[in-house]
Amino acid sequence: LAPVVTDIPANRPWVHDGENGFLIPVREYEMLADGIIRLLEDEGLRKKFGEAGRAIVIEKAEHEEQMARVERIYGELRCSRS
Repeated sequence: LAPVVTDIPANRPWVHDGENGFLIPVREYEMLADGIIRLLEDEGLRKKFGEAGRAIVIEKAEHEEQMARVERIYGELRCSRS
């Protein structure tokens, strides 16, 4: 999926404007509509954004998984020293 979302802090780590979707300023309804229409009309852009978005999700999910492993190891070490 190629996102067209408002530019709020929660969206910024996931959507990079023009790279994997469109970040639209809050309350800019015409820009939001233009972004949606542009994606509807441009299959190549949809595909490009979709592939780039998938790569970002995989990268971030992998990072989250690695951090969870590190936290588990630290927890085990802490318990073994008690």
